[in-house]
Amino acid sequence: MKKFLGILILVFIFSGNLFGKKEIRLTKDTGFGNLYSKSLTGNYYKDYGMQIVNKADGHPVRLGQESVRFEVQPGDCGADKDGEWSDCKGDRERHELSGKKMKNGSTWWYAWSIYFPENHINIYPTSVAYGQFHQTGSFPLFMFKERENGYWLAKSTNNDMTDESRKILDDKDMKGKWNDILVNAKWSHKKDGFFKLWANGKLVYEHQGRTKSKGTKVYFKFGLYRSFMSNWLNSEKNINNSSGAPAQIVYYDEIRKAKKCNKLKINELGYSCDDLTSQKKESKNERLIKTLKKKILQKIMLEVKEDSRTDVKNWIEKQVTNWSKKSNFVDEITGTKSRKDKRNEFIEKGIKKFK
Repeated sequence: MKKFLGILILVFIFSGNLFGKKEIRLTKDTGFGNLYSKSLTGNYYKDYGMQIVNKADGHPVRLGQESVRFEVQPGDCGADKDGEWSDCKGDRERHELSGKKMKNGSTWWYAWSIYFPENHINIYPTSVAYGQFHQTGSFPLFMFKERENGYWLAKSTNNDMTDESRKILDDKDMKGKWNDILVNAKWSHKKDGFFKLWANGKLVYEHQGRTKSKGTKVYFKFGLYRSFMSNWLNSEKNINNSSGAPAQIVYYDEIRKAKKCNKLKINELGYSCDDLTSQKKESKNERLIKTLKKKILQKIMLEVKEDSRTDVKNWIEKQVTNWSKKSNFVDEITGTKSRKDKRNEFIEKGIKKFK
């Protein structure tokens, strides 16, 4: 009888709505390495807000049979029990989990997979965060936000305003598919801190230096957190003049945390720690060149036949390579006006050559 009761308790803890528990441990199928609790201490969280769901019921999963589903509907706002913070008064809505706090100077690895349904609605210019590294008693440090054209990382390590942003995923790559995020960070208020980010096995961002404020502890939060709802309500996107933004759903799976990369078991996701850690950060000039080539190709292909795309790409590659050998290349690629002039020059030449 005791054994049967124990099984019932475990089933209750690890299935369905988990917002009722003060401390939440994910199921082995959905993640490991961290304990979570409600982001706010109040009791407003809805049953549908966060659930462990099953593949057998038609829900998407990254691995295994289960994933974590978050949903926010209009009006899903609440406050801490002590009244110190209120989403309702702050023009916000959320269903979100917060992890354990980490010590200053500690180094950690994190992994999670995220899935946006095919019918997902982007409600930008409302700010929607799908994960963040926050710090106690202060502002968020690294936030994963949806903007109008994709999934972005926003860094705010110097003050409470975003001082750097980096696009991680294009909007077209977000819906109806799983995307894998991996982070390696040292949480330090000194110059020895660092933050590295991989998306689907590719190093897309790297920061060296301060990663937190002095005297604070960092913790990971994930779920669905919407700020400044009025931005969407007052925008041209609200064509029906609705009183609330559309409901949103997001899935997470394989939410992992460990002191070392190999402890994350990312080989199960198809990645190798050796491959990931050997990658080098793409330089600013490399990013500028890549963007330049893309824009040149897009403009030329508007004027020429589609079957010439390969020849056009090869031609652009040759032109940019020859340009890069010139002594003033660095000045021209980093200068906004000179880069634009060069881009227009290549576009004009390309259209004449292939039209």
